[in-house]
Parts: sequence; C-alpha cells; structure tokens
Amino acid sequence: MYLIAYNASRLLMNNAGKSANLARRQISFKASVQALRQWEPALNRRGVGCREKRRLMAELYKAITRNLLIE
Repeated sequence: MYLIAYNASRLLMNNAGKSANLARRQISFKASVQALRQWEPALNRRGVGCREKRRLMAELYKAITRNLLIE
C-alpha cells in the first residue's frame, strides 16, 4: 500500500514537473505530499465536473512546483 502511494506521489510530481518544464529532482517530495493533502478535499468534492477537476489539477501542479529544492 505504501509503495502504491509513494509511486502515485512521484507520478504526480513528474506530471507537475513536465507542466512547468522542471526536472523531477528539483521538486520537493515532502512539499508535494503536503500540497496534495491540502488540495485533496477540493478534488474529491461531490459534483465537481471534468472542467473544474482539470482546473484544480493545474492549480495543484502549480502548488507543487512552487517549492523547489535548492541545487
């Protein structure tokens, strides 16, 4: 179960990085998990349509890519 959650989080980070033209290694895992936990209630609300979900996912990607690791 933990490996599935870990891999899903890494996939989310990968997708967010692609949307912002960032390498995966630049994105903080901890900050990504915190952003996902913050956005999860909005994403799983009843009655959220496809267009709204896409908008929310785009905002989640932006939140994930705001906290970059220092090289």
